[in-house]
Amino acid sequence: MKLHPFPEDEPAINLTPMIDVVFTLLVFFMLATTFAERERLLDLEQPYGASAADAKKPTAQELVINVAREGKVFVDGKSLEEPQLAQMLSDTARHDRRTMVTIRGDRRGAYDGIVHVLDACLQAGLLDVSLGALEQD
Repeated sequence: MKLHPFPEDEPAINLTPMIDVVFTLLVFFMLATTFAERERLLDLEQPYGASAADAKKPTAQELVINVAREGKVFVDGKSLEEPQLAQMLSDTARHDRRTMVTIRGDRRGAYDGIVHVLDACLQAGLLDVSLGALEQD
């Protein structure tokens, strides 16, 4: 009587963890490009030359206000008229007067739009207001 050894199982690779990682990366990049799209739509060119400025990234309690070349004001990708901006700024000041506000303007635009936003921030009572610029290389 001749005994035959049992055939051993073929080695297999479990793909479930790899699929989980790929799916997580896919979701991450989809969300990252969605948030970056708001900034690209504005076509905002910030001025250069702020070599002494402290290059900080926006924090969770920072309000970034963009002033386009033609003077339109954008907050979180939404265009705001002057009364809406004043209401939003007063609501922000009522919540926390120390909320950091960064005003970013297009370097090719008129400066009076930035002055109006700065004045609205000060009238609302916000204490930490700064102007955004890019560092000069």
